[in-house]
Amino acid sequence: MEEQNQEVIKWVFQVRENDCEQSFIKIKKYLSTQLSFLKMKYRIAGYDVDEIEQECLCVLRFDIIKDFDPKKGNFLSFAILCMKRHLFTAIKATQQQKRRVLNESISLNQERVGGEEVSLSELMTSGISTLDIVEQKDSNEVIRKTIFNSLTKLEKQTLELHLEGYTYEDIAKIVQKNYINKKISGKTIDNALLRCRQKCKKLIPIV
Repeated sequence: MEEQNQEVIKWVFQVRENDCEQSFIKIKKYLSTQLSFLKMKYRIAGYDVDEIEQECLCVLRFDIIKDFDPKKGNFLSFAILCMKRHLFTAIKATQQQKRRVLNESISLNQERVGGEEVSLSELMTSGISTLDIVEQKDSNEVIRKTIFNSLTKLEKQTLELHLEGYTYEDIAKIVQKNYINKKISGKTIDNALLRCRQKCKKLIPIV
């Protein structure tokens, strides 16, 4: 057990210091049983099991590996604790969002100063400043490559189509063609873009 833990610690530091993809794959394999358990046990409104697993992998790659201190305990226990906390936070956030929808009456159009209207689509996209950074810096291949290499196939295709101006509905229809056994909805696209934003926020400050 101790020998295995030391091997995992070596992988963790290889990912942390050298961004070693092979070591990250080994860590995912090491945690495969726990990941399977968590994605089947926890339910987040609007998420399927694959998206819940992606949430766990996102916090693994950008938080758990970065924050793990071998002096304070073993990696397995720390990883499981952090992933559970992340899922609890996500569940709580969706519940709060539901309450806001029920308790608030939101107009589809609001007025800017001077009477000019702002559309709902503008209001929805106003919160994706991190994705805007990707688009604004598309000339910087280092940033684009770093970000896109961190995305799953679904996230990458979703982000590319989003930056081209496609609506959530259109993106879902296009992406659906590549996932015969998986239902792709507007919520699936929204969740994928949320994960993209999370990954961008983690990566952009360090490139």
